Amino acid sequence: MRAAGILMVLFMGVAHAQDTPEAMLRTRLEPPGPVMVGQPVRLHVDVLVTTWLTRAPVFPTFEMDGAMVVLPDERSVNLGETIGGRSWFGVSRSYIIYPQEPREYVIPPIEMNVLPGQSDGSRTLRFQRQSFQATIPDEAKGLEYFIPTRNLQIDQALDRDLKGLRAGDSIRRTIRIFAEQTFAMFLPPVKFEEIEGLSVYPDPPQVQDRSEGRIGFQGGERVESAAYVIREEGEYVLPALEVYWWDLGAGRMRKADVEAVRFSAAANPDLVPEIPLPEEDASEESVPEEKSVLVALAPWLGLTAVALLLLFFAVPLLRSLLRHVRKRMDERRKEYEQSEAAAFDSLKAAVRKGDTASFIRHLYRWIDRNPPFDRISTVGSLSGKNRELDAQLAALFDNRYSGRETDGSRTEATVVRILSGMRGEFRRQGRETRKHEKRLPQLNP
Repeated sequence: MRAAGILMVLFMGVAHAQDTPEAMLRTRLEPPGPVMVGQPVRLHVDVLVTTWLTRAPVFPTFEMDGAMVVLPDERSVNLGETIGGRSWFGVSRSYIIYPQEPREYVIPPIEMNVLPGQSDGSRTLRFQRQSFQATIPDEAKGLEYFIPTRNLQIDQALDRDLKGLRAGDSIRRTIRIFAEQTFAMFLPPVKFEEIEGLSVYPDPPQVQDRSEGRIGFQGGERVESAAYVIREEGEYVLPALEVYWWDLGAGRMRKADVEAVRFSAAANPDLVPEIPLPEEDASEESVPEEKSVLVALAPWLGLTAVALLLLFFAVPLLRSLLRHVRKRMDERRKEYEQSEAAAFDSLKAAVRKGDTASFIRHLYRWIDRNPPFDRISTVGSLSGKNRELDAQLAALFDNRYSGRETDGSRTEATVVRILSGMRGEFRRQGRETRKHEKRLPQLNP
């Protein structure tokens, strides 16, 4: 009986050891490298446990020097595998890394907390060390922009016929650039150069990512246009435009371009200058110019002499005062650069640029400068503050990472408008937070 009892205890201990929940984290890169600068690299992260996950794991955001890291707003993929004769279950998500410089990139040791079912506590898992090399081919060195893609198109359109133009008429030139499987934020801006005899008025760029039904993300599109107003008669040429890109399929450099636009404009006798030149008053010519200038300056010459005399004796004092003023101005400038107001001004400037990636970065920076929020650079800190704000933030990230066709610039402007109205409440919360932090408990009460 005693032997049977011992065997039973040993059996229960082994069974309990086998039932102990286990957890692991796997990472892999696709493609593993080397890749081209600007080519997207997916970092797949699998979270696996031998029981079940009591709550959805939080995939942290992180940064890499010289690269842009994006965690798309995509649903996690459920996993079920048999490893070493044991069943594992979990979820998987993917980060997208866009290397911006030609060098080696190493995934930092990011930590995640996982709570398996039947476990007495959470487990801390770390990303496995992964690295890849990003390069630029010799043919692309020296280019202002490097775009690796499988297909790039550029075309242009004019809003009118070029025949019969006269001074005072206008022409609108629209340039469209599309790159397959490349986010629109990485497409180069179009430069509309000044041309003698023409006035150039560029419009804000339209930048969007395109998707198609179940196929998903197709690529990025950038549309820019400018109006050319003809000021005078003559022969004109709108220069040709070209974009160099790296063909990932063929492994070679290619060039996409649009032809120059040539047209002539005739004189327009009916054209009236917007600001007519003032007519000269003949009566003023009778007053000698030299005499009138001396008479006008006479009272000021004496004052100038007195001022110079005072300056001669006050130079040391002025120098000290100027140093103090300059030091104070530098301090105020540094204070402003680190303030919430400066971060919000940068956020508004990002809207005018039409660059959603820059807007998101400045949004994180503004949250860091706001006392009510935890300084962890997460847009989730704004969740629940305002329903319309939650909807617009969801639309903003959906537009950036899902590939749906939405008006990103309009969404960014709406986010800024809502936050402008909420800043007063945020400042009040910040004052309350600082007041609470100053109320330290008494020592040894």
